[in-house]
Amino acid sequence: MPGADQADQAILAARLRQGAECIAAAARLSSGRWSVRVPLSVRLEGGPSGITVVAGGPAAPQASTMEGNPDGSPRAHPVYGHGPRKEWTWARQIPVRPFLAEAAEVTQDEVARIVAGVVDDWAEQLGFRAE
Repeated sequence: MPGADQADQAILAARLRQGAECIAAAARLSSGRWSVRVPLSVRLEGGPSGITVVAGGPAAPQASTMEGNPDGSPRAHPVYGHGPRKEWTWARQIPVRPFLAEAAEVTQDEVARIVAGVVDDWAEQLGFRAE
């Protein structure tokens, strides 16, 4: 944010993190309907300039496969290896379970309200009070 001082950036970063955590909580709930490992892998990454909700990693490598492609189509994944070089047979994941996209969609109004609260935070910091 050009021209913003560190206090303004800290307030914005806190609001972004709060909004992202709202999405992450919904993603944990959604993926918990069909997985034990995936909800535990949902986390926030990033810093003051941007926060990303991610899932997966070594503990839950199936998370991205279950999410599917950005266009909603199934993502292919290896199912077994064969031959001396372990050539993989690939299959498309059906059904697709886009838990991150679903979480972003169902929480969009709440996240907008949380992030828009940064204006109130800045006004309070400047000494303005609602009457």
